Amino acid sequence: MTKRWPLVLFFNLLDVSAYNAFILWTTVDPSWQRAKGYRRRLYIEELGKTLVAPQMARRRRLPHTPAAAALVLDAQLKADPGLGSSASPHTTQKRRQCVLCTSKKQVFSTCNKCDSPICKEHYKIVCSSCLT
Repeated sequence: MTKRWPLVLFFNLLDVSAYNAFILWTTVDPSWQRAKGYRRRLYIEELGKTLVAPQMARRRRLPHTPAAAALVLDAQLKADPGLGSSASPHTTQKRRQCVLCTSKKQVFSTCNKCDSPICKEHYKIVCSSCLT
């Protein structure tokens, strides 16, 4: 037996749980996606998105890849539409020193309001100086 058996057991547990939930859902609502031949796959995708959405909305830092960052930003905007376009700092190509740090932190992120470089410690929705 390999060292990965707990992982295999965990994924099997997830698969059985998702299948049981699918059976219960189709029993409750037999007309759901009746015309589709891949109903279980649709259900698992919807279940996954539903389970991940709250965590994506709470996430403080954006992922590094643009595609993943766009998904997280979209989930955050759906959770709180009042954030608007200032929900995340936009990035520039060159690194600059954070205007609020006493140490010389070099950062890519800038405030959406005043365009000053800010680090993740001082970042909320806009930089700390723009809030005052």
